[in-house]
Amino acid sequence: MAAVLRRGIARGALRADADVTLALELLAGPLFYRYLWLGTPIDEPYVRAVVAAVLDHLMPRARGAPGGSNAPDP
Repeated sequence: MAAVLRRGIARGALRADADVTLALELLAGPLFYRYLWLGTPIDEPYVRAVVAAVLDHLMPRARGAPGGSNAPDP
């Protein structure tokens, strides 16, 4: 997974300042919590929602977009 994220950073699909280790922890954490702590099955819609939430924050933001790394300084 780390290699996939690093390739995404290298080709500009993910933010250049993305923290790969943190991204992996954010992807795995909810799955382990759901399975080990709650004892709830991990289904595809849940996995897709977790991945979408993490990737949403790793995607480059358009210049001036709120919260993006390319947002202008105030």
